[in-house]
Amino acid sequence: MSATVSSDNGSYDVYLGFWTNWSSGSVKGATLTTTRDNGGLLIAFIALYVSASGRSFWRLSCFVLHRLFSTHKSMDGLYHQRQVILRNADTAGQATMTLLYALKWRKKATRPFRRIIPVMLYAIVIWAAFTVSGLFSSQITSRSANEVLLAGKNCGILYTGFAEVVEDIWWKQKELIDLYLTQRSNAYISYASQCYSGLNAEQSEKCRPYVKPRLKYTLVGNASCPFDDRICRVKSANVLMESALLDSLEDFGLNTANSQRFGLRVRSQCAPIVTEGFSSIYQPKNPQYSPSLRFYYGNAIESPPNRNVSFTYQVPYNVSARSIADHTSREAANPDFAIGTVTDETFTPIQQLRRTDGDVSLVFLSAPGVLFTKPSDDRWLGAHRVAPDVKIYYGTRRPGADLYELDNPVGVLGCVSQYQLCNPSLPIASQCAPFSSANDSYWEPSEKLWPNKDAQDFVKWGKNIVHASLAIPFNTQYITAGITALSLRENLRSGAINAKFPDNKWQLEMAHSFETMLASLQGAFLENINGPVSTEFAPAFARPNDTAWRSICKSQKIVSALYYSFSVLGLAIILVLGGIFIVLENTIEPFVAWLDKRPARSNDARKTYARLEWNSHATLQLHRMAYEEAGHGTWHGCTGDMPVTLPGEKLGMLDVRDRNHPKIERGADKARIVMMGRDMVSIEEGDDSRVNDKFDVDGKLDMDGKVDGNGREVNDEEEV
Repeated sequence: MSATVSSDNGSYDVYLGFWTNWSSGSVKGATLTTTRDNGGLLIAFIALYVSASGRSFWRLSCFVLHRLFSTHKSMDGLYHQRQVILRNADTAGQATMTLLYALKWRKKATRPFRRIIPVMLYAIVIWAAFTVSGLFSSQITSRSANEVLLAGKNCGILYTGFAEVVEDIWWKQKELIDLYLTQRSNAYISYASQCYSGLNAEQSEKCRPYVKPRLKYTLVGNASCPFDDRICRVKSANVLMESALLDSLEDFGLNTANSQRFGLRVRSQCAPIVTEGFSSIYQPKNPQYSPSLRFYYGNAIESPPNRNVSFTYQVPYNVSARSIADHTSREAANPDFAIGTVTDETFTPIQQLRRTDGDVSLVFLSAPGVLFTKPSDDRWLGAHRVAPDVKIYYGTRRPGADLYELDNPVGVLGCVSQYQLCNPSLPIASQCAPFSSANDSYWEPSEKLWPNKDAQDFVKWGKNIVHASLAIPFNTQYITAGITALSLRENLRSGAINAKFPDNKWQLEMAHSFETMLASLQGAFLENINGPVSTEFAPAFARPNDTAWRSICKSQKIVSALYYSFSVLGLAIILVLGGIFIVLENTIEPFVAWLDKRPARSNDARKTYARLEWNSHATLQLHRMAYEEAGHGTWHGCTGDMPVTLPGEKLGMLDVRDRNHPKIERGADKARIVMMGRDMVSIEEGDDSRVNDKFDVDGKLDMDGKVDGNGREVNDEEEV
């Protein structure tokens, strides 16, 4: 099983289809999740659709402008060319370029700039607007990562307590649970190191799949003593860490309406505590046992039976790899740290450590044989005593340097952890219960904050997930992961700390522990709702057995780069507006024509002229009018889209005798024009001497061919 929390490897059971992302509300939050392949096709379609919508909007604008400008009065050429451009420019970009050419009228028409520039600017605006819209249409989704909803088919909760909820699950699966907790602890420690340190750490690809890469918290480095001042080593310069109000929707990704949302705030306050007067060396009577250093901060809770419960914690005394004769780092295991923790569930704190509004825990750190290359002023790991008979050598030419050992065999931190449950939907003054211990918070009646029974049941299962996590107590990782949870080991080489410790190193260590706790909270919701990370752990997970539990199983969001999530509202706006433009473009012309033919408007000469002018300025109608005016063809469909002649009718050729002024030859002309090389030759009808002459493209006379009166080659059988 992989110990990586954040890998986006597709192992999550993602729901595909329509759902509501309550972070954006019931309307804006309507979401469509697709696979990456299908989403790519949808993005491409939307881009093309926006482009088509822009074209339709421009054509609508052209129709309106053409009718507004239309007049039955005699106008100059610029007017008519502008009308023709509006009628035939298929896109705003095409119109812009054509209107630029129309500026050649600047010395030949009245006020050409006032008549061309506004239309051209409008075309530019339309072109730019829809070009940008096409580019940004893909923003209805994210190309890097999207919020998606888990299907929750394998949902289950791992219980590390409250065994009465699922009978005997703890004892039956203890081995699996211990293995699972160790692996998950290591994963959370790694995640906290990667994603809670550095300003840009949360942008890392490794900081997925949580909806928030890291949860916010504040750290106060000059806090007061959380216990009786006499037991703290200092009254101030202690550490207080408090999370923001962690929202079930925005921070944990539980996708629910406001009525079922809940908030959680976690606070931990720690201080180095004195060991003098609370510790002693214990020499067992049985010689097979080694002496130990015992601490007396309260009697242990008896388990198993007949155990000595008069002390809180003990460590081997004066035992390390360095106590071996002739020890060097090459011939024996290197010294290392040892860490342990106890909570008020395993011992009864003495009066000086007792708190009724939170969970008390003690963290014991020893470093048997570990030496420091520089003195340490840290209050948890102070090291000022020069180690006897030990030197560190940097090559053979320099004398050995002194090493330093701990001032005290064991450093002890005392911590108080508190939890606060809130309903973010209530007014700020009344939305939270008081800070309390984990158990008190768990059993706090939900009716005070959530009057609705369904919401109470939902919040209950949210609390179950929190209490089944590695977040309670906040330093659980010291139990499940041991010394690997210590960030200070990064500087440990060959049994020695090779860097100068900052004076507040213990505070930084507690901050790392708090960050690991926050990461475990994030993981608790995701991993319990997505199900076991490996099938080997499946027997240790309890499956949903009521409506509220099944509801929470279908409510988990994650961030994934393997899927696309589209805003349904964004899609709807694009499709509806674009559809309106496209439909109007294809219906407004016949609809306005129908209106103009109604009795109430049929006598309006201006509207009739505007309609006919629009029809006549179409490309094919202009073509028809040019030939018809030249006397060619008998035309039908003169107000439609496709004018046609009678069957078999042939149209005239282009008169290119004046190369700077080509025109259509008139049907009444008796002369026919043919090309002879670079010269134009006029052949009069009846000039038989040259009727049979055919000129090739090089201007040479070809006596084998024939041309008719129009200069067209004909076969011998065809009558000229």
